[in-house]
Amino acid sequence: MVVLQTARLLERKKLLTYDLPLEELGNYYIVLYFAGIVPVSSRFNILANKGIVRSNYTVTSRNSSVLHFTVEQVRGLNITLQNISFYPLINAIEVFQMVDLPPETSSTTFSALEVIQQYTGLDLGWEEDPCFPKPWNHITCDGNLVTSIELSGINLRSISPSFGDLLDLRILDLHNTSLTGKLQNLNGLLHIEQLNLSFNDLTSFGTDLDSLVNLQVLDLKNNSLRGTVPDELGALKNLHLLNLENNKLRGPLPQSLKKEDLFLRTSGNLCLSVSKNVCNSPGDASIEAPQFTVVPERKHRGHMHIAIIFGAVFGRIYVVMLIGFLVFFYMRKKTPTLSNTEKAEAEIRNWNAARVFSYKEIKKATNHWACWVVMDIFRLK
Repeated sequence: MVVLQTARLLERKKLLTYDLPLEELGNYYIVLYFAGIVPVSSRFNILANKGIVRSNYTVTSRNSSVLHFTVEQVRGLNITLQNISFYPLINAIEVFQMVDLPPETSSTTFSALEVIQQYTGLDLGWEEDPCFPKPWNHITCDGNLVTSIELSGINLRSISPSFGDLLDLRILDLHNTSLTGKLQNLNGLLHIEQLNLSFNDLTSFGTDLDSLVNLQVLDLKNNSLRGTVPDELGALKNLHLLNLENNKLRGPLPQSLKKEDLFLRTSGNLCLSVSKNVCNSPGDASIEAPQFTVVPERKHRGHMHIAIIFGAVFGRIYVVMLIGFLVFFYMRKKTPTLSNTEKAEAEIRNWNAARVFSYKEIKKATNHWACWVVMDIFRLK
């Protein structure tokens, strides 16, 4: 009724045209609304993109009428009224894009999301189909599959069992959602690739981790996880980033986590170590966890040993030479300036007074320097 009360009434013309923008190439459904609010009837032709849709279309006085038609594979739309016999009266034009409806989201996914929304105690605006015509808030879809959920900042308190029914989920972000207790209700997420549970108050790893066979990124930083790191994490073959920073973990790290393609972050824990001999004493609870990253072991150790040997030898040679230069410049500074003749005479006197030192005297004077070099080489080898 509101639309029919907003007719556009122009002075008498032979032509009235509208150019309407379209978002993309496609098929469109057009609806035209007319109202005969003048004492006489109007008659005109209706064209869409220069093609006649209706000839001699009549709007009867004191009546309304609606005309609808379709246009296919167009990028723009022009509606034209031509050969007008009386005043053209048009209330509204509606343009709808015609698309193929994808299959509906599975009833299992829909029910799980409804339960999750109830679990939050909030109205997330989740109504009708989660993916069509556009995805719900906090949700990403691939066709009719819900593949990502991001609920950060919402007070969940625990992971609802309904999350385990989201079988197509690849990304789940529940950071800063007040989660407590253990990791649970995730064993149905066989396709999950990224799981962010950071900035919560989780205390235990639970028993569902070994089922997340496609997991690539697991972020558990800033929780309250206690005890040791479970060996099941190392069994996740696709895992390449594991963040355990700022928890209360202790003990040796599982050998299964020493993988070339795994980036591991562990700083800010009570005591985590790569050795079984650390963190065993009763008084070590306050030891701050070492900050380290597990990286691939480097090969070519022989080249490293050679580099160390050369570094040790030439380092000491450099020190001896430096001391010699310093002594030389010091003595030169103390020696008074002599003429060329005086220098020659002094050199002759020094040569005649030169003394030959024995090998034992040289060793004593250099504090057995040559022996140190040989011993260092043997020790490094």
